[in-house]
Amino acid sequence: MQHSGVFTRQELDRYFASYVGMEGGNPRAPVWICDRSPRAWLEPLVAPLQPRVAPPAWDAEFRHQQRENMGKWLGHQYIARIMAAARAEALRVRLADNDWEQYYWRHLYAPGGAEFRLSLYPLPAQLDGRTPWSKAFRGQPELVPQTRYEDLCRHGERFRFLAKTCARCARRWSFAWAIAMRRIP
Repeated sequence: MQHSGVFTRQELDRYFASYVGMEGGNPRAPVWICDRSPRAWLEPLVAPLQPRVAPPAWDAEFRHQQRENMGKWLGHQYIARIMAAARAEALRVRLADNDWEQYYWRHLYAPGGAEFRLSLYPLPAQLDGRTPWSKAFRGQPELVPQTRYEDLCRHGERFRFLAKTCARCARRWSFAWAIAMRRIP
């Protein structure tokens, strides 16, 4: 884990109260996929901590940069299978065997897409499978022990940020849900 300096509780709280650590997509989407924490950590803790004010997304640039790696992301491929099937059902079209692949490579977590993938906690629970949390965040008193970090997220701004994000979308969801329920026999 790369980090510079010792961060205060307030600095970490502001940083975590954002889209940091999320796969992203479209927060206005009807489908949200929630993880406890991100699987990989690509954003080192480097001063100054800059909150992520907009959700990341798998746009054309991201897909181009990650094209070599995307074939290995099985968890995301499973989600693409589910989303492709749901899309086919909603459109009342027959799903071909490989339609999920097209969905994966073109639509999954798109900026205006049908899903949003969030993480409750911004830092990965398992950094690399070998390095213990206490070693990875040595020198960061607000992150060690891990329970202190979890408390910061729960009782600080992270969970409030998630609640506000959900509340902004809830009105749209309830309307979309009511429409969807009328269409289901």
